[in-house]
Amino acid sequence: MLYEALRSDVQETVDEAIQDLDSRTGNAHSTRKGINHRTMLTLAIATSIDAMAAGFTLNLLALNARLACLIIAVVTAGFGYWSLFRLAIGHLVRG
Repeated sequence: MLYEALRSDVQETVDEAIQDLDSRTGNAHSTRKGINHRTMLTLAIATSIDAMAAGFTLNLLALNARLACLIIAVVTAGFGYWSLFRLAIGHLVRG
């Protein structure tokens, strides 16, 4: 997220994705605002702080940290593959 926040073409990519979504849903006048670099940087820092807090918490609890990390990785990978699968099916359906 930090890398994307510092890139210059991210805003254009996000705006194009929003326009594409609006055209598919029939929403001609979108009320969504584009995401600027400041917002992305803030979200990246917040995500990093959240991950750090989760890591400290897992370390303080009487849990097997490796098992917890494995479960988190499997769930994250599962959701990632599921979203990519849905995206691929969407492109196939649309042509």
